[in-house]
Amino acid sequence: MFDFFSFQSFSEQAPNLKLIHAYPGFVRTPIISSSPSWLIRAYGIILRPLIRPFSVSALECGEYMWNAIYHTATQPGPWRTGSSGENIGKSRYFGDENQRKKLWEHTVEVMNGALNLSSSDGAEQGK
Repeated sequence: MFDFFSFQSFSEQAPNLKLIHAYPGFVRTPIISSSPSWLIRAYGIILRPLIRPFSVSALECGEYMWNAIYHTATQPGPWRTGSSGENIGKSRYFGDENQRKKLWEHTVEVMNGALNLSSSDGAEQGK
């Protein structure tokens, strides 16, 4: 949710960009089989057949994400896409405009502090 708040705020700063927050679902990667822990690798061998029906390969995931880029996000602005690259809009979106603005102001304040910028510079960037 907070990622999408940021995308909405970034979209206000750069209104000609398409910004996509994607939920790819469960993707089969070698992260478990390449773990340095023998216990995690052993669990992976046991769980792999059980997880397979509920997951997609990295190639399938990539195809779905390209679908989101080329067919779902047809106009500039913030987009939320699901595991098949479909537009999920504000489905299961928990937040409001006030929360989004507060998060953006907080982010600008923290980044200005981290970059050691004056508050007047940050006020300009947050608008």
